[in-house]
Amino acid sequence: MHTPPDNSCANCGTPLAGEYCGACGQRRFTPDSLTLRRFVRDAAKEFTSVDGRFLRSLGPLLFRPGLLTAEYLAGRQRRFVKPVTLFVFVNIFFFFFGYRLGLMRWSMEYPYGEAGRAMITERAERLGMEREAYLKRLDGVMSDALRSLFFGVIP
Repeated sequence: MHTPPDNSCANCGTPLAGEYCGACGQRRFTPDSLTLRRFVRDAAKEFTSVDGRFLRSLGPLLFRPGLLTAEYLAGRQRRFVKPVTLFVFVNIFFFFFGYRLGLMRWSMEYPYGEAGRAMITERAERLGMEREAYLKRLDGVMSDALRSLFFGVIP
């Protein structure tokens, strides 16, 4: 991880004359840049302003895992949305829209193949239910459990 000298911008390498870079506008990278207080303040700012950084962050998020965090820790913060902010935004998106878009729908039969089908049939018979009714009930319970995972992440 490359960290430039204190007198140049970590994002573009331009010599700094003040707190902000005259070329790209990024704030000087300091140890304060990694504090919880700074994360919260910056996250609030990210959610209240919209620019191209969010769209620019989606490619690395989907196709180059870890790049956004590495760039942030190296002090190059201006190019992308900060990793913690992006994490919270993606969780909120999945909570409100993921189920409606079909991103959180699944069936107990699919991941377990033939063994899963046999287990579901056996359990339905033991409970005296039709297989399809039991499967529908089970899938409903699992969908609710998936949506509730969001609340386990935030605290």
